[in-house]
Amino acid sequence: MKIYDVVEEYIKYERMDINVEIKYSLEEIKNKVNLLRNKIKEEILRTEDTKELKRIINDFKLVLTPAEEFMIYNRFFYLIKNDKDVIESFIEILYFWGPDYDDEIEIINKLLEKNEIEKASEVCMRIKY
Repeated sequence: MKIYDVVEEYIKYERMDINVEIKYSLEEIKNKVNLLRNKIKEEILRTEDTKELKRIINDFKLVLTPAEEFMIYNRFFYLIKNDKDVIESFIEILYFWGPDYDDEIEIINKLLEKNEIEKASEVCMRIKY
């Protein structure tokens, strides 16, 4: 199963309303969510497929938990250091998840202004949630 499919299934279970989806118990949903969360983590940490990572970044932006999103971006920046679009997407994530990242955002934006995309990517990779 591709990582994208695992993420998609995870989101389905994570957002499942037990009042509507009566074929699963709350315990079954929790177990499935935890299983899929662990599978996502395992797969992200070993993937080399940057196209799939970018697809996840684009399609599931602000849908996953902050820790999961940061992990996916971090893996992407580890593999690809010159994708300005993903860096700008990550800046949006930083803005969304809080003011704690204002200094980092300023540094990244200055690097992007100077077209120092690889350095900006390295700064992004150091940011943790």
